[in-house]
Amino acid sequence: MSTAMPINKTGDFASTTTGADIWNSGMGIIGIVVTVIMVAVAIKALKGIQVGNND
Repeated sequence: MSTAMPINKTGDFASTTTGADIWNSGMGIIGIVVTVIMVAVAIKALKGIQVGNND
């Protein structure tokens, strides 16, 4: 480690994607997917209640 070169802000590795970047973008997508699934389940449940009351 004592001979390792520091990574400067304009170097080749300055703009590489890190694991944290991938995790953050993935969690945003997962949050949207979970929200859509919850809305779909709620709509299906409401349709089931509506059909049940018409009998």
